[in-house]
This record gives sequence, structure tokens and C-alpha cells, in this order.
Amino acid sequence: MPDLAQEKKDYIPLREYADKNDTYIGTCVPVWKINVDNDNESRSSLIAKEYNMVVCENEMKFDAVEPNQGSFSFNDGDRLVNFANRHNMRVRGHTLAWHSQVPTWLTSDGTKNTNNFSRKQLLDILHNHIKNVVTHWKGKVAEWDVANEVLSDNQQTIYSNPNGYDLRPSVWATGIGEDFLDSAFVWAHKYDPDA
Repeated sequence: MPDLAQEKKDYIPLREYADKNDTYIGTCVPVWKINVDNDNESRSSLIAKEYNMVVCENEMKFDAVEPNQGSFSFNDGDRLVNFANRHNMRVRGHTLAWHSQVPTWLTSDGTKNTNNFSRKQLLDILHNHIKNVVTHWKGKVAEWDVANEVLSDNQQTIYSNPNGYDLRPSVWATGIGEDFLDSAFVWAHKYDPDA
């Protein structure tokens, strides 16, 4: 039977256990809410103490990084990357292709091709986005969520085809087709093969 009173007195940071086991334990960090520029801020110091990996909450998502077509803003993501570097932490990039948090210049709701981009134009947009984002953080981001939540929550195809699946509606799936996934992974690897 574990001694719960003794466990409450375990002040060893989670990070220390992760490091001893050659693994990572991380947390999502909203830099709009937590001042990662100030290592003395209580939440920043707690994150640095307890975790050896961080991921941005929203700061690396498409709408935050490319709010206007071809115009990139890396500042908030850079802030977390700099914080991680100061504290010898791993960074996970989140996310390159997703149905949500996509800028309105690309789609009105994340799912429809409301601006009538051609398939080639959408591939070019996704390619340019991945190239710029991954290249910017090359060598600083250890791993990427290349494509996020691409399968539909409602999987009907599996009832008639056990090897089948249903993609979640997205501007990528609708305007390009499922091969956007192959392209996204190829491009992410091309621009940072070590991630």
C-alpha cells in the first residue's frame, strides 16, 4: 500500500524523473498568458522546473504565423523557443496543417474553399507555409505536429470497409484531397530532416 502522506512530500520535479528515464514530459504554454520572457514569473519558473518539453498553445498555428498571405509573424513562437533554449527544453511545433485556426484569407471556416483557390494554389499555399515555418525554426523545434486531427470524429466508412476511413472536412481535404497529407509530411521533412 503506497504511503500517500510520504508521496505528498515528494518535491522532486517531474522533469528530474523524465530526465532519469530518458523521456520527455511537457506542457502547452500560452505565451499570451504566461510571461516566458521573465524567468522569475511564478508560472514560467514552475514550467522550467517541472518540464523538459514545451509546445505553443496557439503561437505556431497557421492563423498566428501567417495572418496575411505570404506575411509571416514568428515573434510569439520565438518567445517560447527562446524560453526553452534558456532552460534546456525540447520544443514541439504545433501545427502545420489543421482544419481549425486557419486565417480568413484562406477559408471562412477552416473547412470550405470559400476563396475558390485551385487545387494547385492550395498546394502552393500549404507548401509555402510549411517551408517558411519549418525553415524558420529549423534546428530549434525537435518535432512537428505536421497534420492535426485529420480523421473525422464520425467514422462511417469503417462499417462497410474495415480498412477505410473518413477525413475530417478541411480546406486541405476539400480543396486538395487526401494527398495533402503526403505532401505536408514530405515538405516538413525536406525543410528540417532532423525534426
